[in-house]
Amino acid sequence: MIFRRFILRSQNISQVQIIWRNLSDYQRNVNIAYTIYPEGNLVKNQPTPVFVLHGLFGSKSNWRSLAKRIALETKRQVVTLDARNHGESGHDPKINYLLMRDDLLRMMDAMGVEKAILLGHSMGGKTVMCFALSKPERVSSLIVVDTAPVISPGGKMFKLYAEEMKNADISSISSLTEARNKVGNALKAVVSDVGIQQFLLTNLTQSENKTIAWRVNLDAIIDNVDDICSFPEFASTYDRKVLFIGGSDSEHIHESAKPIIRKLFPTAAIEYISNAGHWVHADKPEEFLQKVKEFIHSTHGES
Repeated sequence: MIFRRFILRSQNISQVQIIWRNLSDYQRNVNIAYTIYPEGNLVKNQPTPVFVLHGLFGSKSNWRSLAKRIALETKRQVVTLDARNHGESGHDPKINYLLMRDDLLRMMDAMGVEKAILLGHSMGGKTVMCFALSKPERVSSLIVVDTAPVISPGGKMFKLYAEEMKNADISSISSLTEARNKVGNALKAVVSDVGIQQFLLTNLTQSENKTIAWRVNLDAIIDNVDDICSFPEFASTYDRKVLFIGGSDSEHIHESAKPIIRKLFPTAAIEYISNAGHWVHADKPEEFLQKVKEFIHSTHGES
């Protein structure tokens, strides 16, 4: 009501529009889907849990196997989240790192988690960096996978992927296999890597009534791709333990990004896994898991 009365009294239309835009940017809550490993609810008085955030076009299901392994081998509960406009989470026209930071904060608050170990890949990596720089007291340590707090390479390609996926007419198709074949053939025009094609096609789903649809909000990605590829400016730093894990064959943690990494994360260690690309955790899961385990054990102890 206070906000409404202010609008009615205000005679500065541009000021009202700015205030409304700011509110709509930072109060656009959506339902966030999650899975806890081992299955069940978070248990209080247990070792600090690990929250895992996936990358663009991904979902928490991409991390199922690794999340189970991390939970088993670190003796910690692991929570995987679907980002807004991805997986089973709600859709909204806006997607940026401040909104996704706030989504994570709401989930931690709802679960009663005071502090967490945060692990994020690509878009998820930028989200957890943003969270740590905003709420350092809520982060025990940080693992960032193949991304950096700079403009990401490949932004134009991400938009092309989404546009090609959107433009493929699947409205009259009732077979998921047929839909994937049709979209897969269309994607060949913009992505030659079969692995990436198959990864993008995991976003096609079929409902109980046989309707084929995208679970990822393609319009939101197309409209907000610049925000997704960028990173907010921060004057703050995060001084606790941070591990950046990159793929040796990826350009996402380039030498040119290291000065800003060191500035924002002064204690950061940067390590690379040989013969791995951007999806380093999928390319080399055993090597990736070993680095995660070693970091968690060295930072938080065995329990």
